[in-house]
Amino acid sequence: MIPKFKSEKKEARIHETKGAQMVHLSFPYSPANVQEVKSLHGAVWNPKGKYWRVSLTLKNLLSLKACNYELCKRLKQWGNTRHVISRKIPPLLHIPGLPGELYPYQKDGVAYIDAMEGRALIADEMGLGKTIQALAWLQLRTSIRPALIVTTATMKGIWEEEARKWLQNADTQVLSGTKMDTVLSGNILIINYDILVYWTKRLKEYGLQAVVMDECHKAKNPQAQRTKQMKMVCAGVPHVVGLTGTPMNKPKDLYLPVDLIRPGLFPSRFAFLRRYCGAKHNGFGWDFSGSSNEEELHKILTENVMIRRLKKDVLKDLPEKTYTFVPLELENRTEYTKAEKDFESYVRDKVDRSIKKKFEEISEEIKNLVSIDQEELEYLKQSKVETLTVMAQIEELKQLAAKGKMRSIIQWVDDFLETEEKLVMFCEHKFIIEQLITHYGKKIVKIDGSVSPTDRKEVVRQFQKEERVRLFIGNAAAQEGLTLTKASNVAIIELPWTWDALSQRIDRVHRITQKRGVMVWYLLASQTIEEKIAKILDSTRIMAEQILDGKKPQQKDLITELFKQYGHH
Repeated sequence: MIPKFKSEKKEARIHETKGAQMVHLSFPYSPANVQEVKSLHGAVWNPKGKYWRVSLTLKNLLSLKACNYELCKRLKQWGNTRHVISRKIPPLLHIPGLPGELYPYQKDGVAYIDAMEGRALIADEMGLGKTIQALAWLQLRTSIRPALIVTTATMKGIWEEEARKWLQNADTQVLSGTKMDTVLSGNILIINYDILVYWTKRLKEYGLQAVVMDECHKAKNPQAQRTKQMKMVCAGVPHVVGLTGTPMNKPKDLYLPVDLIRPGLFPSRFAFLRRYCGAKHNGFGWDFSGSSNEEELHKILTENVMIRRLKKDVLKDLPEKTYTFVPLELENRTEYTKAEKDFESYVRDKVDRSIKKKFEEISEEIKNLVSIDQEELEYLKQSKVETLTVMAQIEELKQLAAKGKMRSIIQWVDDFLETEEKLVMFCEHKFIIEQLITHYGKKIVKIDGSVSPTDRKEVVRQFQKEERVRLFIGNAAAQEGLTLTKASNVAIIELPWTWDALSQRIDRVHRITQKRGVMVWYLLASQTIEEKIAKILDSTRIMAEQILDGKKPQQKDLITELFKQYGHH
């Protein structure tokens, strides 16, 4: 039976369905018209009302316009505020009161923020001066006050210094601690994510006009307190600017930061996960750890919210990075091999038997003990992996590999010191930092979690200025906000779990003030878990580059691929 359509012309209007906005369609019946609608994302036929509805997305709206649908006023307004690729962005010639000169690409970034009416994601590669671009826009629009800058604890001091340098007549106030006896008085407030929960109510009452989210990828987890607080703070604020050089490790990381900056760009989080995160249902629940429709996502981001420049594209004179793998031998090869075989057996045998367990039976204690986000945890549950045991065994392998190569690391560093150059090193485990500090004495400085923000500045000064200090060693606490360009060599002693953390560490040296080519040395134990992690990190980097930079990805998940490699020799 041919349905009787209500309209004799093609019409589209916004329709509320269970709290979500959809596009309600009416059109004359024809097989061609029906096929057009079926090709749209989220197309559903309502037999009772005799109409089709589709998801409210920019891609759908543009397709409807191409098919000569008449859009209602609300749809036109919705599209105009989100589709900006056709919006002409005039060049920025001068920013009144700016005390320094910007690179041309940085001016373009400020112009982009302004053209986006202060709702933009600056996703430039690390080291290109995203902080300066955000501050320059605040200087361009001095009427947009008070403004809040949310950053990490270690970066608050740097933001304060830069704000005083780049903003004219700014009353900068840094918020610290959890006590509420501080009077809010500044027109530029700086706070770290960790204490935001204690200040949210007062910040909401302060009448914020703009929020700058530094390292905005940190607000990616819907269960995390910092994400919940950021949503509360940003609600109702006219201007929200996000900054990050590493927007994602997986596509699912993008939705929440982007939604804070430009709400409604995607119809809902679930729709985003279904469309772009390789959605699969494994019988226990949804797995959103993958990637799909990458070209479409890249287009939507770059056309509507994100500007991203790479060093090689905007800084033609900045030397490239060169990578070298240095295979190191283990002194404890027998001990390591036994532990690796035990792990292989566990993955091959125990994990298969755990399929019979429902993931609801896994206790709440796991959630508190495993330092991964909620979605990662659920993915591991759904993959029928006994999470605590697996992660503990992986950590044991990493520690054994690190301990077994310490003598080789010191020998390699000793040889490097004969070049009379400086070296930046990164690791994961504290015992490596301690051994290197003991061995090299006054030649080495460190930054880890025990070093205060004030002392960090002195450590950087020593490394950059003092000839006797030849070595720097750091861990995750040192991967953000440091400029270590006195060195042009980076040694990766241990690998982090994500490619973005790895690239952040390398880019402490590969920055805009670097005058030499940067050499990256991977000091990894051959035929160990370190080689496997290195290969998987590279594949996740490729996937991210497809979405952010338009390159072709390979779909890999770090922990899952690790299990596969050990379970199938």
